[in-house]
Amino acid sequence: CVREEPIGTEERPFKGMLIYPNPFDHLINIGHTQAKGEGKAEVQVFNQSGQSVISFTLSDDTHQQNLQFLPSGIYYLKIISDNREVTYKKVIKK
Repeated sequence: CVREEPIGTEERPFKGMLIYPNPFDHLINIGHTQAKGEGKAEVQVFNQSGQSVISFTLSDDTHQQNLQFLPSGIYYLKIISDNREVTYKKVIKK
């Protein structure tokens, strides 16, 4: 089942988030302050068609995710913090 969700290309500012490297090859790192005693954050990765391709939970202050299976292209990260604040970030897979 493929989940589609509309995404704008406008990035919302990240508060306490660091995503690197960008562009990335296989691994992407997400550093965030949300996990330090403030709860977890949920991440959804969408392709340019708005299809969700993977989702995962950030529970550590630095999370490394293997996205080797994704083809090269532009993706959007949707991060939902424990307090339901939503942020978006465009990333590029080499």
